[in-house]
Amino acid sequence: MDEERLLRRTQTKRSSYKVLGAEESENNDKQEQNSGCVDEEVFDDDDFYHHLLREIIERKTSNIYNPVALSR
Repeated sequence: MDEERLLRRTQTKRSSYKVLGAEESENNDKQEQNSGCVDEEVFDDDDFYHHLLREIIERKTSNIYNPVALSR
């Protein structure tokens, strides 16, 4: 796996949120200018958790008629 590509994916700001420790005016400027841009101070792993959630939902719905699987 390409390490540089992976780092860029996790450092891309995809959502609007505040950066802890940064001043308010600095946060607003960065949100307006860097929406979707790479920021080394950001670690966004939303896509990883969305993938995990999707797997759990698929696993739970595929065994809906199995009573043993429902108890897990």
